[in-house]
Amino acid sequence: MYVLGCIDRRVTIYSQQVRGLNLAAALVAGEQVSVDDDVVVVGAGAAGLTCAAGLRRLGAKVTVLEKNSTILSLFRLGSQRWLHPGVYDWPLDGWNRDRAGLPVLDWEHGQVNSVLRQLEDAWEQEGDGANLCFDVGLIGIGDAGEQPRRVTWETGTARTRTVILAVGFGLEPTPLADERSYWEADSFDYDRKDGPQRWLVSGCGDGALTDLFRLCIQDFRHDRVLLDFTEDQRMGELREQIRQIEANASIQRDPAKLHDAYEHLNAPWVVEAMQQRARSHNVTLVAPTADFLNAQASPLNRFLAGQLFRARRFRFLQDRLKSVDRANGKVVVRFKNSAVQHFDRIQRRHGPESALASGFPAIAEAVEKDRRDRQVRPTLTDQTRDRFWVAGAFGEPRTPGGVAAARAAAARTSPRREQRPNAGAFQPDSANHIAGSTQLDRDAAAAFVDDPNLARVEDELGGVRIRPSRPASPDAEGSQFESASRNESQGQTLLASTLIVVIVGCLVLLIVIWSL
Repeated sequence: MYVLGCIDRRVTIYSQQVRGLNLAAALVAGEQVSVDDDVVVVGAGAAGLTCAAGLRRLGAKVTVLEKNSTILSLFRLGSQRWLHPGVYDWPLDGWNRDRAGLPVLDWEHGQVNSVLRQLEDAWEQEGDGANLCFDVGLIGIGDAGEQPRRVTWETGTARTRTVILAVGFGLEPTPLADERSYWEADSFDYDRKDGPQRWLVSGCGDGALTDLFRLCIQDFRHDRVLLDFTEDQRMGELREQIRQIEANASIQRDPAKLHDAYEHLNAPWVVEAMQQRARSHNVTLVAPTADFLNAQASPLNRFLAGQLFRARRFRFLQDRLKSVDRANGKVVVRFKNSAVQHFDRIQRRHGPESALASGFPAIAEAVEKDRRDRQVRPTLTDQTRDRFWVAGAFGEPRTPGGVAAARAAAARTSPRREQRPNAGAFQPDSANHIAGSTQLDRDAAAAFVDDPNLARVEDELGGVRIRPSRPASPDAEGSQFESASRNESQGQTLLASTLIVVIVGCLVLLIVIWSL
């Protein structure tokens, strides 16, 4: 069982698609999936559909289970956000490409509804032959000992050796009627006729900072703003400073150092442009830490937020929300350490309710440690979003020999780390699975989540070694301890014997020399 794109930091549409194709290539390269093998993909979002399309190209039979009544359901909530495949790669080179450039389900930057149409058209071609099931509620997955596993849902059943959970991150709660989840339609970009409003934005991740920009800068779009800023020759030096910050492990481990490094970046031409494009809203950003330019956001958003703060376009408040209510048309906010304040609107960006934990709680618990580890990794060095499949790995589906050529290309993937497919999927393995049979990078996947008998993944020489993390029986732990003690005792006995032999030998040698 593979968990795809549910626990990673970089969660753009493009990065989720790359993880899906990396996993498809990794499964073929590791001989986990062969031609005509049945694969079940849970989730018909960008990651799930792209992975399914890649597996179809490689000759697998794919069933996609989706809880909603359509594919790409998040894209249908009316959001006016602008999607771009590379803007969050800034300051790395190539960020300003217009197309994703993917072998399947490719798309060009645009508003959400435009990207939706492109992906729908691409899936209509690539998904031909896939079994797509909608309105799927409860899903039953057999244990790892059952091979192939039996997967059941309300209206169907399948047997497979490979299950891919691509259920996404979930949606944010929206306690007030006029709050919106990240993908829902909102009115942030429009000015009210009755004048500017007083806004409170809570959070310091990418979602919160993007909403902050939209409220403070007229007609804000990441790619448009960056293109305007990069015309200044001083931007080259600034980009290099940011690369150095992101490559500095000491800075990345210390939230205060990271915040200060971005706060001290000085781009007066950016500040001036932000002041010229300023909207009239009175905006407050609240976060529980003073270091709001932290690892929760991308380098791009940290940089822009730092310059927006220099431009004095928002007020920052270090505090926590205690309660939020509506009274007399105002939002009444009680803070933990500050006085009660009244706002016209509030938008909380505290993260989504985990779709993985909701649908598959045991699996969510199994990958929780890895999820936390990933949250502290620098985003620019997150390899799960890098392409690890070789050129031509997915071939051309409509040409003679396309599947065979694609599989041959995928199988040529080197086992070396720098070329190995990396799916961004963590796989705590079953203790019953053959150790070391999956020689893929630990980020590429591990095999078969099996609760409660999970296993520990240990890096070794760039590969993975799977070892049981729990004893097979109640007495196994004691037996292992006794075995270790016995081995230690045997080692001590051997050492003592060796010393005795050496001492006796020396005495004999001295006697011989004395007699001569």
